Amino acid sequence: MNRAERGVGTVLTAGVAAVATVVAGASCLCITWFSTIRQAERVAEVAALAGASAAVRGDDPCTASQQAARRNGGTLSHCVVRGEGPNVVVETGVEAHIQPHLGIVPEHIERLATAATV
Repeated sequence: MNRAERGVGTVLTAGVAAVATVVAGASCLCITWFSTIRQAERVAEVAALAGASAAVRGDDPCTASQQAARRNGGTLSHCVVRGEGPNVVVETGVEAHIQPHLGIVPEHIERLATAATV
């Protein structure tokens, strides 16, 4: 081995380790963001279903949607009710905060869901 070639393996290993660390960190951030978005979708769906069920029972759909969203860790951003009684369509929106916010994704997202009675 040449004297000029000494330490090349160490530098190469350090470079590969640095790249692997960056890729792992970026993957963790993406998984966290997608998980937050999917959770917001689930909460919106539960809130819409709770609103439709409440309407059938004669209760206020938006109050039921808000309570369901809160119980599932979400914030109801809007609630639209079309129809009355057993023939109703409830559309809900749930807002979520994306953390950590690095400027490359929106800080807040909103996910919508619709539930109806048949």
